[in-house]
Amino acid sequence: MNGLFIDICYLLFFIGPISIFIHESGHAAGAIIEKAYPITVHIGKGKRFFRLHIKRVNIIVYRWYFLGGATDFSRAVPCSIKKMILTSLAGPLCNLIVAAFFLMISLKTTDEQYLLWCLFNTWLGLSNIIPYKWRGNPSDGYLVWHAVRCRDNG
Repeated sequence: MNGLFIDICYLLFFIGPISIFIHESGHAAGAIIEKAYPITVHIGKGKRFFRLHIKRVNIIVYRWYFLGGATDFSRAVPCSIKKMILTSLAGPLCNLIVAAFFLMISLKTTDEQYLLWCLFNTWLGLSNIIPYKWRGNPSDGYLVWHAVRCRDNG
């Protein structure tokens, strides 16, 4: 029982937030390629815990740092469908790359923490590729689907 509790805490307070940061950093990298400054990466919810400013990128971590994330950026001009898709899929792609990395490690060791990293990043990457809206927030897959649909419709 203690092992399961420790695994859940490790997943919730360590693997989850770092994986979310990796995901949002993927979106930020896409926005940097697109030159869509300023860029703000939000990690968590609640009152601001700390803020880091690196050139034209702000990283804000909130008190409840394990409760999701978002990346905001602005475009001076409307971007192309390709850039929209790149920026939207960069987050899930980063998670799937990290998942593959930890899968390779987990196949060579009996330490289960690597499998947790692999499974969580796989879940985060794949669940964000699915097109859906939750509480008014679109998934990355929804943004891609919407961009392609709008291009096809005119």
